[in-house]
Amino acid sequence: KITLNKPKVILSNLGYGKINSTLTIRTPPKLFGVGMLDKISIKQVEKNLKNGGKLPKGKFGLTANNATLLIQIANAAFNDMGLTSYLYPQENCTKKQQKCLNSPKSPEFDLTRKRLEAIEYYLKNIKTPKNTTASKLFKDIGCAGCHTPKYKIGVKNITPYTDLLLHNLGDGYFRTAPLWGLKNQKLFMHDSRAKSVEEAILWHNFDAASVKSKFINLDKKQRKKLINFTKKL
Repeated sequence: KITLNKPKVILSNLGYGKINSTLTIRTPPKLFGVGMLDKISIKQVEKNLKNGGKLPKGKFGLTANNATLLIQIANAAFNDMGLTSYLYPQENCTKKQQKCLNSPKSPEFDLTRKRLEAIEYYLKNIKTPKNTTASKLFKDIGCAGCHTPKYKIGVKNITPYTDLLLHNLGDGYFRTAPLWGLKNQKLFMHDSRAKSVEEAILWHNFDAASVKSKFINLDKKQRKKLINFTKKL
């Protein structure tokens, strides 16, 4: 038996009044291998639609709404740290934050174009995890339907285990998370609700409900075999 826990956000002593929106936790996506993900063509992504899912606006971010890595970097800098750039030139102040709106503004951007491009270069050249071959069990129960194991980039094969499409597992549409480097993770899902790969699988509802059902109906030995495979990624 496994107990599944879901995080709940509680805010107090708000500085600008009540928040009229849904609040959820977001865990930043892994950064290694993004340079290779950037090289996967739209045609390769579209081929994955045969297994379901929705074509996103881009490849980057938890909801894949940023078309390029550079835009993703600028977006994260602006929304997470309030840093301006030529892509996000205005200060990140809401209408209620009058002190923020009226504070002195620098004529220069917080991040120059060269600094953004330097960050992009660094991320594109982070070492890509080594290639792995998908196990037969991983394919048989349907995991490979969304976690597409392999792509060919020029003469090189990469194994990110993602279709780069959007799927709804019960909390809205998110990009299929790449599984390469999974062995180094301790928390899983878009909000870190899962403390193990097995918990993460059991949170797969809606679009992945049938795959979760197949996993549940495996015998104990097979389930352990599948989990042990993911620890090699």
